[in-house]
Amino acid sequence: MRRMFRRSNAGSIDSTPESRYARIKTAGWLMRLFDKRIVLSSELFACTAWCLGGLDFCLQGLIKEAASYTPVSKNEDEMATLEELKRVSLYNLGNALEDFLQEHPRHHKSARALLQAECREMHSCRMKRPRSFAMAAKRLEELFGLDRESIELCEFLFINRSFEPVESYFEDNLQAMRFGGIDFLAHMLGLTVSRCRDILRELVYLGIAEGDRRHVALEDSIRDLWTESDTARVSQSFCRPLEGEALPLENFSIPAEQVEHVRALLQQPSDRPMHILLYGAPGTGKTTFARSLAAAEGIPAWSVSPPQGVDNDRRAQLTAGARIASQHDKAFLLVDEAERILDCDMFSRDKNVDKAWLNTFLEKPGQRVVWITNHVHHLEGAVRRRFHFSIHFEPLGRKERSAMWRQILERRGVLNRVNDAELADLSRTYDVPASVMEMSVTQAAALSGRKRSAFVPALRRVVDSYQTLLRDGGKQRKKIAVAPHYDPKGVSLEGSVDTLVNKLSRVDRMLRSGGELNAGAATMLFYGPPGTGKTALARYLADRLDRECKVVRASDLLGPYVGMTEANIAEAFRDAERDDAVLVIDEADSFLFPREKAAHSWETTQVNEFLTALEECRGFCICTSNRRDNMDQAAMRRFSHKIAFTYSKPEQVRALYDALLAPLAPEPMSKELETELLAMRRLTPGDFHAVRSRMLFDGGKGVKHHVLLEGLRQEQELKLDITGRGMGFLK
Repeated sequence: MRRMFRRSNAGSIDSTPESRYARIKTAGWLMRLFDKRIVLSSELFACTAWCLGGLDFCLQGLIKEAASYTPVSKNEDEMATLEELKRVSLYNLGNALEDFLQEHPRHHKSARALLQAECREMHSCRMKRPRSFAMAAKRLEELFGLDRESIELCEFLFINRSFEPVESYFEDNLQAMRFGGIDFLAHMLGLTVSRCRDILRELVYLGIAEGDRRHVALEDSIRDLWTESDTARVSQSFCRPLEGEALPLENFSIPAEQVEHVRALLQQPSDRPMHILLYGAPGTGKTTFARSLAAAEGIPAWSVSPPQGVDNDRRAQLTAGARIASQHDKAFLLVDEAERILDCDMFSRDKNVDKAWLNTFLEKPGQRVVWITNHVHHLEGAVRRRFHFSIHFEPLGRKERSAMWRQILERRGVLNRVNDAELADLSRTYDVPASVMEMSVTQAAALSGRKRSAFVPALRRVVDSYQTLLRDGGKQRKKIAVAPHYDPKGVSLEGSVDTLVNKLSRVDRMLRSGGELNAGAATMLFYGPPGTGKTALARYLADRLDRECKVVRASDLLGPYVGMTEANIAEAFRDAERDDAVLVIDEADSFLFPREKAAHSWETTQVNEFLTALEECRGFCICTSNRRDNMDQAAMRRFSHKIAFTYSKPEQVRALYDALLAPLAPEPMSKELETELLAMRRLTPGDFHAVRSRMLFDGGKGVKHHVLLEGLRQEQELKLDITGRGMGFLK
């Protein structure tokens, strides 16, 4: 339940305990300010009237003083004016009194004395803090370790923004919140100027207040300490116990030595700073790993998830969470979505201030924090150096996905509802994080009941809906496998496909038996005219090796920002090696052009990154290119095998025709047409696929052989025409 503080004005006196307490506190502040000979402004009168309940006492005192002056005849105008002021509404009385004192300055001293005396009497009515104020003070002490003077200043900042007459005077008129008004602020709170300035700096540093040279105010999350009556809800808005399912640490695909290293760090004395960074793609198990660490070590942990876009609210959460964790032996704080704090350049209004604050926090003794972020490319070196250890969480490969599916199904008691073939298909088809697997298994188990046959379909529906949502409603693109009618005899290349398969199979057996491949030993370049079947053969080879084929196009790797393309290249090679997959990079010439032709430095950097990745590759990588003559010479040396693809020879033409086009024609081909077919030149497997697709689009039944040959002839003539004339801007 949220307690709302009504912003009272000078014309209405709120009778709640909170309002009475605020009026007593305000009277004390005003009482001290009168010693500074402040200007008696209309805003001051309005604020005084609000906290004292009116200004009748001031009018009566001024009338009495005016009557005491001699001769009385000279004071009649003043007395008449004061009598008229009795009939002025409380809302307008402040302006009227200000005008009166400007016309009759001899009453200034008496008016000041009257106001100060009445404020002193009001302030003497000692009152315990109402429950909301008492709870706020307690929370400020518990969450941030504030002392009495700091809490008093926070109380003033809250009252100032909660009651209009107070804000109108102290902030707008007196300007006590400005840098130049700190003398007033310090005096009214009974502080020295230096002490007041130190407290304000600390409040801003801790994230309790936000401010600059023009104003200071409490952050919204701190104001909730007064306005929110649900204690548990307020505490959890800053930090909460780390809860959720924990798994055995051996279930995570993290080297055992890294896990043991982190566990040893957690057992270090609590007075030392300890900062551990867990980073990687979303859904890779970072948060679950942190929970599992706490469970394995038997230590308490707290969690914060900083709000987006408000620097000081993030600081307040982090400060409060770290303080609470430090009160328990060897406990740690988990900061999820930590990029909102660590990426100062991205989120901070004043990045220099935020960087200084972050570096100080990371070095403070006793801070034990586990940070979780999805990316680290924005982190500056100064921040990276302050982490005592870091673990990179890789996206789940097919083997890891299979193991994770099995673990989750077994843990939920439904492993017997999925056979091995279905489990293998789930791992191959759905590249999803563990959290989605967990959700889908839980939901499918609940919806399918005891019907074993209904479990897997329900499971697939859940995962399909997740992937459709990720694609903004688009359908999932099926992974392209080797076509059922694919025949490697239709490919024309230097050497033999069978010989190539045998070489790769020997390497494959060595890798599967635990051997280590020399870096770059299985990198291949397939080059030749478009449509000659380079990518199709790469898929066929992956299938023969029983390995996943990861086809990546240049457009998949190119990023819009400097450095992103290089990161994508490195990630593609890393993912393929992790999954024991065959990496196929289409249009590789986009990254392998001669560096002397680069117009920008980042183009050279991309080529260098690609060459480094090729040189260090310890798996299967096949690059395809239509333009070998436009490739960097150093790149050519990085490939262990360079295989040229050429236009189909007569034997390949016949094999392609029999596999792709002959089934569309019910009649056998005549000798004359066969001779004409085998005489065709510059045909590629792509031409046969193009004609087949066109015929199937037109109906695909009862097609005559001469029509099929005419289609091939058109593809051939188009190719010859383009070669002879040049195409478009390539002329």
